[in-house]
Amino acid sequence: MESAKSEVEGYRAFLETEGRARFALPSSAGHQHILNSTPTYTPQIMVTHMIEYALYAGGLNKESEIQKIKLQIERSPKPAKGKKKAAREFNDKGLVLSKEGDFNNAVKMFEEAYELDKSDIEIISNLGYAYLKLGDLDLAQQAITTGLTLSPGRATSWDNLADVFGIKGDISKAVACFSNTYRFSKDRLKTHQFLKKLNENEDVDKLKQARAQAIVWAEKSYPELAGWKKFTPIPQ
Repeated sequence: MESAKSEVEGYRAFLETEGRARFALPSSAGHQHILNSTPTYTPQIMVTHMIEYALYAGGLNKESEIQKIKLQIERSPKPAKGKKKAAREFNDKGLVLSKEGDFNNAVKMFEEAYELDKSDIEIISNLGYAYLKLGDLDLAQQAITTGLTLSPGRATSWDNLADVFGIKGDISKAVACFSNTYRFSKDRLKTHQFLKKLNENEDVDKLKQARAQAIVWAEKSYPELAGWKKFTPIPQ
């Protein structure tokens, strides 16, 4: 019973949202059965659902649901295109400042860029990462989630969101986001090697635990990752 209760707790937020959406029908619904209703979710809520589905076993048993939500987000309306050229000029300045480690001023540049063009996935992703590096975790989470509403299959965004949850101490959600990083990566082996290398020097304990759990999960879930070292040439 304790084990079952702990699993339910992990899905509590999702179940509550799902329940409210199903029962909040307009009076004009008539005699239509409640379970036949199709609630309308905002892209932000759908991103949250992608995390919730991945909480247990990395979402392997909910693969079709995760992919369906991803498709729904991709088909949802997007912000109108803004002044792309001017926005990219501020974005480029922000990237230079980021490489120099000046994330305070980088954030200002990315914020200016975002105000000029809210449809640019690169800009909002860079802004989220800059917030993360500054330690503004709530703003980072908000910006990265917004980026995922534009591109729900962006593996680097899922990786950054995992870092946010890990630093916050929410290991379960961090692992879920890392699993989505693997899920949507275009090169899982490269992603796997990167995360393993990154974790060797990780100072944040909860984040290190989450990343380590995700690495183990990935090696169990994707056979090509489990034995990748076997194919590494041995120096003679």
